[in-house]
Amino acid sequence: MKLTLLRRRTLVWALLFAYLPACTSWHVVGPTPAEYVQSQRPGRIQVIRTDSSRVRLRRPAILGDTLVGTVGGGLVRGDTAHQVRVALGDVRAVEVRELSIGKTLGLCFGVGLVLALIASGQCYGYGC
Repeated sequence: MKLTLLRRRTLVWALLFAYLPACTSWHVVGPTPAEYVQSQRPGRIQVIRTDSSRVRLRRPAILGDTLVGTVGGGLVRGDTAHQVRVALGDVRAVEVRELSIGKTLGLCFGVGLVLALIASGQCYGYGC
């Protein structure tokens, strides 16, 4: 009985941590892409180009009139890290990942509801 409850709790916590990245969203920053990158020095950004294509850069920097960063280097075989350069004139916007309060509250409510249902099932089945 206690082992089953422990397994359920472990599963719930594992699911909670698996969904934590869902609590963030990409948000446009400013005032301009160059000013933001130079002043805030973010670790990762998503660049939206004027042709609506997107590229995610790690360790972005401004070199003259160019936005420079690293892409690739993931877990997929052959995905080697390489530098990408985007002319600032080709950048429509820069986005960064930020905590989304609505998504976080929704996740907490959902997990709380699941925990309450599990607890009510436990009490119903064992006569608590």
